[in-house]
Amino acid sequence: MAMNPLGYVPVFDFGAPKLITAYALGTISGGQFVCTSGLQATVTSGISSFVATDLIVYGGCAGSCFTGIAMQNVTSGNPVAVAIEGAFILPCGGSVRPGEPIKAISGDSVGVIGSNASAAGTVDVEDGGTATLKIGRAISPGESGDYAIVYINP
Repeated sequence: MAMNPLGYVPVFDFGAPKLITAYALGTISGGQFVCTSGLQATVTSGISSFVATDLIVYGGCAGSCFTGIAMQNVTSGNPVAVAIEGAFILPCGGSVRPGEPIKAISGDSVGVIGSNASAAGTVDVEDGGTATLKIGRAISPGESGDYAIVYINP
């Protein structure tokens, strides 16, 4: 796995990191991208129906299902803090340019969204189309195999 070998590495916390608590569906490594599982619809219209165990995440996510970044290693069934917004040092899976919108291209690396236009001039809707792929914006540059600072704000 190409994720940051140092795990979860926040760059700026902006005074209050944005975290949620979820429960792991399987083993998850700190720094790995996670998605929320749709195994159960447990929340009703009132806050009284919500408990932390309602949120179940699994690792190795990319594309439009990206929820956040696991902050620590965790085994299945245990709670994990998930960063859903902030600036992080992330591995690049392709060229990353500052200011460009970023997508999760594997379970642990990022790349620029770029153009998904087809030869016919229509938008390729694979993975939900480009609008749903954006997980944030690059703050610093990086090439494939390098790292970049990315502000995550899905």
